[in-house]
Amino acid sequence: MSLVKRFELVCKKCGKIFIAKAWNRKYCPSCLTKTCAMCGKIFLAESELRKYCSSKCYHNALMGRQISMETRKKISEANKGHIVSEETRGKLSVANKGHIPWSKGKKIPCTDKRRESMSIVMVGNTNAKGYKHTDVARKKISEANKGRKHTEETKRKLSEAMKGNTYAKGFICSEETRKRRSEAAKGRVYPKGRICTEETRRKLSRASKGRKHTKETKEKIRQANLGKKRPELSGDNNPMHTHLNAYKSCFGKTGHRKDLGIFVRSTWEANMIRIFNCMGLHVQYEPQSFRLSNGKTYRPDFYIHETEELIEVKGRWIGDARERVDLFQKEYPDLPFEVIGPDKYYQYIREFADMNLNLEI
Repeated sequence: MSLVKRFELVCKKCGKIFIAKAWNRKYCPSCLTKTCAMCGKIFLAESELRKYCSSKCYHNALMGRQISMETRKKISEANKGHIVSEETRGKLSVANKGHIPWSKGKKIPCTDKRRESMSIVMVGNTNAKGYKHTDVARKKISEANKGRKHTEETKRKLSEAMKGNTYAKGFICSEETRKRRSEAAKGRVYPKGRICTEETRRKLSRASKGRKHTKETKEKIRQANLGKKRPELSGDNNPMHTHLNAYKSCFGKTGHRKDLGIFVRSTWEANMIRIFNCMGLHVQYEPQSFRLSNGKTYRPDFYIHETEELIEVKGRWIGDARERVDLFQKEYPDLPFEVIGPDKYYQYIREFADMNLNLEI
């Protein structure tokens, strides 16, 4: 004999008398039979408001559903300060293993309405403020982005979006930020032998037009290069030796000499090289830069290999030229050094005038 109580009730919908286990049932089983709004399966609903046969159909129905801004705000407020425990995280990780996200491989169109809603949601969002990626995460992001290139359409969109953007204009980085960037750039190897396209060169040229370094910047560049030895750009490897540009100086013609095959700064220097070559001497043009005690540098005009002598050709002393030469002689007394002034220069010219050396007068 069953000890479970049975109640005889009247259905409020059809008026039929039915037997139920609970006294508060209002409808008979035939009136509670419904069709699932998601899969179409017929099921027995325990509540008049129920629309789906299972939780799976319920969650599938929620996919793509638009949640109002008010509801989102309530959910956000309810989750503030909520911290998921390590145990829960582990369970979620195990449960999601092998799960393929519904959006994988799908392109979701980013409409103006969607952008607007995303913008509203992100206003005042400071969840990621001060967050720093770990070294492992940075490496993964770097590997994922290797070889990735923007399409021409994306480049055009980025260009249009950045037009008129002046948020960083006049912005000056703090000393701490500069130091961090300097440390991060140390040891960075840039693509060796990379050649810019003509279009890139034109863009760089236009961007640099009218730009001038401040005196402070010039001094920093000079100090950074003082005493720096670059054998690949010194002596016969000096790029000025094959420089084809020429322009007119107020004291003589500066430019490339075809018969010498190098770039010189004046006609006097060009003539002296011709004379030394006629004398059978091996001349090296601007061989080395010497650092002086006042922080400046001095570079003699020639080095004669046979006599191991440094030569300076001077028609006139301009600026601090004499001061540099005097300081060089004082600080490097062991190096053989000679200054060829106007008297000695014209003496050489007279002696070799009839030698057909293509001297410039």
